[in-house]
Amino acid sequence: MKIKSLISVLIASQWAIFCIAQSNQTDTLITKGTSTHMYLNIAIPKGEVRILSSDVCGKSYARIVSPDASLQPQLVEDKQGNISYTITFRDEGPAAAPRQAPPANARMADMRPKAVVPAHLQHFQQQLVNFDAFYGKAGDYSTEFRADPSLSTELFVNVGSGGSALDLSGLNLYKVTVNSAFSDIKIAYSKPNLCVMQKMDVHAVRANIEMRNIELARAELISVQNDMGETHLILGNNELPGSTIYLSSGSGNCYISIHKDHPTKVVIRKGFFARVNVRGNFEIMDKNAFGNLALTRHEGKYTTIICNMDFGKIYIQETRN
Repeated sequence: MKIKSLISVLIASQWAIFCIAQSNQTDTLITKGTSTHMYLNIAIPKGEVRILSSDVCGKSYARIVSPDASLQPQLVEDKQGNISYTITFRDEGPAAAPRQAPPANARMADMRPKAVVPAHLQHFQQQLVNFDAFYGKAGDYSTEFRADPSLSTELFVNVGSGGSALDLSGLNLYKVTVNSAFSDIKIAYSKPNLCVMQKMDVHAVRANIEMRNIELARAELISVQNDMGETHLILGNNELPGSTIYLSSGSGNCYISIHKDHPTKVVIRKGFFARVNVRGNFEIMDKNAFGNLALTRHEGKYTTIICNMDFGKIYIQETRN
């Protein structure tokens, strides 16, 4: 029977600390005959989120800062062998009592689950970390998740306000969804995704979006919607073309940088009040589309960028490094 791992992290307004270790994982790629999958959900109304690879096959780490020492994570296994790791937070609304300063050791509190963990799941250990120097000022709400690169993962991130830095290099991401209200989104790659990604969906209401070396995501479809903010898309010199990228901008400028050796076709759909500025060696293919010289020399796959804009400017430039 194939085993499917399910890890769910639910965050409302405060934070906790946990470390998740998967057993029987020795290779970067999934072992033949074993199916492991992770659903990673991170939602925070205000704070900072950072995600990157753990670089250790079989282990995932989450570092979460909270002034609340009473949080109790839960570890559950269903009849099918799916494992769910959940952290539930109180939603402190307007009627909540004023927050008092936590004790000096609040962030090093004992976070062991109340329920007895089965023996075969005791490799899910708590790792308490001193966060005095971690990701912002002491007392800030912030989290860092280091994902297991050997696990096929679906990632869901929701941030209200604050910031998010997602270094998704070398992970095994099957699907990515990032939603932001007022939090800037930064997604970067330095190493390719270990599997072909089905879809990456990024949406911001009023924030800036930056996506660097996004071709390394190996995504079949990338959808980026920015209602009120600037969007920066950077395609590097990596031989991984083939994605279809939809950029939709409401009232912010859109900056697209394309390496001269990355075969790319760009389609522009703009409103009356939108303007386009193109710099580099691009050839007009039809009324609303053009391609770079690498596209004309390339007979295989190429990246397609479809840019929709109502108000603002679209800047497209060719880069050489």
